[in-house]
Amino acid sequence: MKLTDLVGLVVRRPHHCEDRRYAHVARAVDGEEPRRRLTALAASDEPWVRLDAGCVLRLLGNPAPAVSRHPWHTWLAEAPDGRPPAPHG
Repeated sequence: MKLTDLVGLVVRRPHHCEDRRYAHVARAVDGEEPRRRLTALAASDEPWVRLDAGCVLRLLGNPAPAVSRHPWHTWLAEAPDGRPPAPHG
């Protein structure tokens, strides 16, 4: 299994404590293929998959924010209709 596969597996499951740490892995393996996979996951029918994938895509598009709860809460707050906003990057 590749690290890019691991990121996809984590994004596909309901959020668990400390799952945000996989965003560090996503940043380490960032590239065309991981972003393509995450973009596909951001269109999932499962709400948590959409949210996680979109948030990771935003973190990849803007590496300045630390991987913490803050970017996740900001991501959720910017979704006025309960759907995630478009990822940056």
